Amino acid sequence: MNKRKVKCYKVFKAVNGELHSAVVYDRDIDIKYQIGKVIKPKIGKIFAFKTLEDAIRFRTFLADSRDKIFECVGILSKEQPHRIVYTYFCYREQVETFWRERMWENAGSNYTTYKPDGTIFLDKIKLIKEITFLDEKKLIKEIAKEV
Repeated sequence: MNKRKVKCYKVFKAVNGELHSAVVYDRDIDIKYQIGKVIKPKIGKIFAFKTLEDAIRFRTFLADSRDKIFECVGILSKEQPHRIVYTYFCYREQVETFWRERMWENAGSNYTTYKPDGTIFLDKIKLIKEITFLDEKKLIKEIAKEV
């Protein structure tokens, strides 16, 4: 059994019936995801979330009605940086440099930022099922009971 195999959650942008990375705007490095297919990143690692709560929080931050959350399984990367490349404004060359030069170790980089709460980095990922609004509503009720 692979000790790095984890259950996780990923936020996707749904565009014309396809699932894409939620915050990658350079289509040269964007990944097209499919349910049940193992996906590896083109560059670096795949970003996902430890918990459904973390994924919902991130999707709420993005505030885009096209965003969807999927339950996934992935292989946890050995490297878990505390900073991420800011993909909103970056292109392939900057993302490659981030991973090649380990720029998460350099807080002075102008195109890195702290990772969102609960972010984990994966070497590969497989989408299992979409999380529906009813799943989210159930989670919110469970959290409310704990408070």
